[in-house]
Amino acid sequence: MPKTSAKDALDDPTSVEVRMADKHDADELSAMNYEFNGVTVTSQHILDALATGQEIVAIAMVNDSVVGFACGQFHRSFCYNSPSGEITEMYVRAAYRRRGVGSALLVFLERELRKRGVTGVRILTDQDNEAALGLYFGLDYLEKDETVLAKEL
Repeated sequence: MPKTSAKDALDDPTSVEVRMADKHDADELSAMNYEFNGVTVTSQHILDALATGQEIVAIAMVNDSVVGFACGQFHRSFCYNSPSGEITEMYVRAAYRRRGVGSALLVFLERELRKRGVTGVRILTDQDNEAALGLYFGLDYLEKDETVLAKEL
């Protein structure tokens, strides 16, 4: 099947397909990561990261065009009975926002985290990112009264 362009996918939007990223997605992930945060990472860096299995990376497609990605992580602690999960990154190309792509990515990651025993998920986002907050609240995420601290090492 010939690959359609992003313009073709936009002109004829159909349902969003979400799947686990694989080695064939490295170039698109590299390009989208740069669009997302201005950081250049090589396709080899992405291949190495995917090979570790430490991160769940989901790819969203519309009509065979890659239109977004999201990443989730989980970890275990002896302090709790079940592992905890976090959605660490999410990006949807501008032309595909508000079309269900973000929701599809989050639902997919939630399902994958649940398979790993995760019973609760956290997401950190900027307080002024109204579009993201609307998406998260719409999927039943609740705002927590916590302070996030960070330190450069």
